[in-house]
Amino acid sequence: MTVFRVLILCFLLPVTAWSQTQVPFKDFSLTLETLGFSAVHNRPQPEKLERIKIAVLDKGFAGLEQARGRSLPKNLIYHPGVNTPENPTDHGRIMSEILFQALTNMGKDQRFYPEELHLYNVFGFSNFQAAIDDLILRDIDIVLYSEVWEIGGNWDGQGFINNEVNRAIEHGVIWINAAGNFAQRTYQAKITTTDDNWVKLPDSNNSLIVECRPGVSQGNTCVLNATLSWNDFKNKEGIGTEKDLDFVLYDDLLNLIEKSTLDQVIDFGAEGDTGQSQYPRESIRATLEKGTYFLKVKNRSLNFSETDHLRISIDGALINIPSGQSEESLLNPADNARVITVGASDSELSSQSKKLGKPDVVTPSKVVLNENNKEFRGSSNSAALFAAGVGIYKAFFPYANKKVVLEKLTRAPQKARNKNSSGGVITNIHQRGYDSRAAVEQRAKNTQYSTHYPSFHIPQDLY
Repeated sequence: MTVFRVLILCFLLPVTAWSQTQVPFKDFSLTLETLGFSAVHNRPQPEKLERIKIAVLDKGFAGLEQARGRSLPKNLIYHPGVNTPENPTDHGRIMSEILFQALTNMGKDQRFYPEELHLYNVFGFSNFQAAIDDLILRDIDIVLYSEVWEIGGNWDGQGFINNEVNRAIEHGVIWINAAGNFAQRTYQAKITTTDDNWVKLPDSNNSLIVECRPGVSQGNTCVLNATLSWNDFKNKEGIGTEKDLDFVLYDDLLNLIEKSTLDQVIDFGAEGDTGQSQYPRESIRATLEKGTYFLKVKNRSLNFSETDHLRISIDGALINIPSGQSEESLLNPADNARVITVGASDSELSSQSKKLGKPDVVTPSKVVLNENNKEFRGSSNSAALFAAGVGIYKAFFPYANKKVVLEKLTRAPQKARNKNSSGGVITNIHQRGYDSRAAVEQRAKNTQYSTHYPSFHIPQDLY
């Protein structure tokens, strides 16, 4: 079953409702200085700043009660959703902490405390819809959504997930979305079928090779989550498809490890039939031992045209996809032209779409947790930092829209700046505690991700 994403809202009460905050991240002040936050926090501000409303949407907020009154608001309100319980992950809580700590100078600058900070559990489509209904009613200014969906769209900004996002945008919300981390873990191609009805894939025997390669200290297994989808999602949920593919996984001895063979239908048949799906997708989850495996796709319906494409998206640590693609690895709603899509300049997995010209902005993402010294990177962190920057900008200019925000809070791509300068311009994202520019570009391999898109920085002459 495909895992849907979750949204949560926390209510931020007046300043007096906040206790002394604790900073959950190491060297976070360097991050704030690098991106221009510190210059704003350290300057005298106008007497009157707008207090804005922010919502964080995510699939889980584990540890929220422990963070209450410490690294997050004491009197926050958690919205558990209308249906599916939240996923037991701390992802949403950490995204909320990054946003709030950057926005308020680690809790010290009360001038930028939001009027409201809402956290919504959006694990499951029903919760996602309900959260959008609620944030519209509450006149939320900024939404942070550090998640993407493997299903629901056709990689062109359309589909029923993007339809829901557009409802919020049409009510004045600035929607900030993580690009996702599917670069080098995505394969997309036209659906071309062989004589025996197998779909042509790039590796041996019309397969997509998956390698489980754990390190010496990382055990002997990998957890694989693979999603096959094809471009027949509609702009409204609940409308089915008659186009049908099957998804199978073999080991290197061609033993069948796992399969997904749902019957794609326009309308569901007998009540309780779990073998049917209205959506053009199949998914495989498996725990793999170290080794090489092969994903294959079978054309069941034989009614695909030349305009039909498939996409295989792989999620899982310690997994390598030799034929994985980077340049078209953006999932929805990050592919929506109306959202601000944020990528990570220091992660080779950060998604992009050259065709759509996204992400709109990139920023470093490195965060180290105080509690366990764990370092992690990715577009989720980057989106949270950029959302904090937008929060600061809208405190000065509450009516600023997406276009203005991007104009004021981004620099031209490094590649373009090098052409227009005498050679002395170096992007701040490669300085002060982050990897060298050479290291970033090495990890980004041939995509040169960090130099092809505008970078985030709060200007000193903000007002």
